[in-house]
Amino acid sequence: MYQLSSYTLRELTVRSPRVYARRPAVGWVGSDSHSYADFGLLCIRFADQLRAAGLTNGDRIVLLAENRPEWGVAYMAITAAGMVVVPVLADFSPEQIANILKHADSSAVVVSDKLRPKLPASCPKTFRLEDIPPLLDQDSQAKELEAELEQCFSPVAEDSMAAIIYTSGTTGNSKGVMLSHKNLVWDAWATRSIIRLRRNDRLLSVLPLAHTYECTIGFIAPFMQGCSMKYLDRAPTASVLIPAMEAVRPTVMCTVPLIIEKTFRLSVKPTLEKIKLYKNPTMKKLLHWVAGRKLYKTFGGRLRFFGVGGAGLAPDVETFLLDAHFPHAIGYGLTETAPLIAGCAPGKT
Repeated sequence: MYQLSSYTLRELTVRSPRVYARRPAVGWVGSDSHSYADFGLLCIRFADQLRAAGLTNGDRIVLLAENRPEWGVAYMAITAAGMVVVPVLADFSPEQIANILKHADSSAVVVSDKLRPKLPASCPKTFRLEDIPPLLDQDSQAKELEAELEQCFSPVAEDSMAAIIYTSGTTGNSKGVMLSHKNLVWDAWATRSIIRLRRNDRLLSVLPLAHTYECTIGFIAPFMQGCSMKYLDRAPTASVLIPAMEAVRPTVMCTVPLIIEKTFRLSVKPTLEKIKLYKNPTMKKLLHWVAGRKLYKTFGGRLRFFGVGGAGLAPDVETFLLDAHFPHAIGYGLTETAPLIAGCAPGKT
């Protein structure tokens, strides 16, 4: 990884496309990926579109879209240009979205065609995420690209606001959590004390990018370290997820307990309970290890980090993962802390 001169998303937007120029950055499962150089060029083009519409430093821009390669382009272009991104969860209701648009004092909305019907009749300027052009394998020289990025994105202050994230409102309307550039980038950088990502790491994104957990740990951290990120074009059900993992063969994933708990209880545990020796404590541990090897292969056979956060992990499932030597890692955080507070590396849970 390169040395950070400032903890800002602008720094990452300028540096990563040059340092990792030909490495794959973001793409759909089963399709080609945008390279980091492509990503940088797309950020320039999108930032120019925003400025041409009269948007400027400090303007709040709502980002309403499902997980997709262009989501990251919009997020980085907005923040690197000194504007404030307001990511909105795709499953929020039209009423919640209307409240956020008003409460955030938004100047514009970047929206996917799929979620556009959720917008109120009267809303700020809108930009289609699908209008971001599908660049692939451009021949821009790394030095020329860096100069273009430097020219397009002026330096921003580390303590300036980068994002307002609206959590699920458990006591009424959603609350907007204000996060600075340094909040987000330093937290992503700090994850290196738990796992240092590599340029050949591949991530399969299954959690909402609008949530700070997936955004910081599943997007910003890998983006600064040159990893490849793949997205699903549909909900991550078991019938979709297993073929996707076989295709991508991810080395890193961020998940919530529900994913591994459902997998264990629906697929692994019923098979184990048919074996008489499973009631023997010693054999139970051995059978967990055998089942864990099979599960590891089902997940693509390359995982070295399977992050679990967002809720408590069921004790019986954690026992299975420990016995199986599955490379899971448990973390704890809050939206207000961008989000990671505590975590551990696989094998040290």
